[in-house]
Amino acid sequence: MHARIYDYNEKSEGLLEQWQGSYTVKFFDNGYATTENHHNQTNSSLWPFYIHGYNPETDSYECIAWIHAMDRDLVDDKAYPHEIDISNQGTVYFIDEYGEQTEFTGDKPLDITQYRAWINRHIGEAKEIDVQYLPMTSENINFLKK
Repeated sequence: MHARIYDYNEKSEGLLEQWQGSYTVKFFDNGYATTENHHNQTNSSLWPFYIHGYNPETDSYECIAWIHAMDRDLVDDKAYPHEIDISNQGTVYFIDEYGEQTEFTGDKPLDITQYRAWINRHIGEAKEIDVQYLPMTSENINFLKK
C-alpha cells in the first residue's frame, strides 16, 4: 500500500503528485513527515523509518534521512559498539542523511543522546497532523479545484 499527496495544477487542469510513500506516513505541523519501512530486517526493535521534509521551492516532500538501529541483545557481543553506547541504553542508532550537506552517512553508530538531538532538530516539539484522507473520485478532485 502507498500514500500519495496530490495538488491541483491550474495550468494543466490536472493533478500533480507531490509525494508518494508508505501508508504509515505521519505528517507534522512543522513540514516534516515520517514513514516506516515495509519490513524490519535490522537487528533492532526500532522499526526503521524515513524522515521527509517539505520543500516550498519544489512544492514537494524530499527524503532527508533513513534511520535504523542495533540492539545489544540482538547481535553478537563482539559486533555491538559498546564504546558508542555511552548511555548504556543497549541500542545504538544509525542516521543515513540524503542531500548535499550531510553530517551522518549511516555507517557511524550514534548514542541515544546524539540520535535524540538529531531528531529534535527536525521533529522537535512538532505536533502530528490528523490528515483527512479522501478517495480518488471525480467529486473529490473537483473539490480540489476550488
